[in-house]
Amino acid sequence: MNYQELQEAVAAYTHRKDLEPVFSIFMQNATNRIGRDTTLMELENTGTFYPDIEGEPIPLPTNYMRMVTVETDSPHGLVSLEYFSPNQFSNLVLTGGRAYAYTIINNEIVTKPAASTLTLVWLEKPARLENNADTNIILTNWINLYFYGFLVEAYVFLQNAPALEAALQIYMAEVKACNKQADAARHSGASLVMRGPS
Repeated sequence: MNYQELQEAVAAYTHRKDLEPVFSIFMQNATNRIGRDTTLMELENTGTFYPDIEGEPIPLPTNYMRMVTVETDSPHGLVSLEYFSPNQFSNLVLTGGRAYAYTIINNEIVTKPAASTLTLVWLEKPARLENNADTNIILTNWINLYFYGFLVEAYVFLQNAPALEAALQIYMAEVKACNKQADAARHSGASLVMRGPS
């Protein structure tokens, strides 16, 4: 499915072709909602990063959306760092040795003590859908997630509370299903089985 086909499906379902001028807003809001609510492995990426200057913060990866794990080197291999909010982090007193804690400030990862290298696993933002032929990995593999996420935004705009409640229930069921599958795959190492349209 591409962006145009999704718009046509939503217009047909809502019987509101006049909503086309605001579809781009619905799409952006739905994409952001899906990014917040899901832990899809399709969006997961990993990499090793180094500060430009030793002891300085490390910039977040391009297209970063949410962190999964932060690890650093130790004599026993990679070890995970614990996340603290910026306020909690400012009160931590950790000196010497490897990094134990991290926070995110101004799109940079700050660790205590300072880390010379970080191995990150993070979720990327889904590719934006702007042109009719556009698609992305979520729309390709999780059509219902996007369809009902789009409907949620449409019914918020239309102030149709009963329809919004129904669409939100189905959307959250899709979120639960895809997160369950992603978590199972992470723990088992099994391949994902994509959900098609229902």
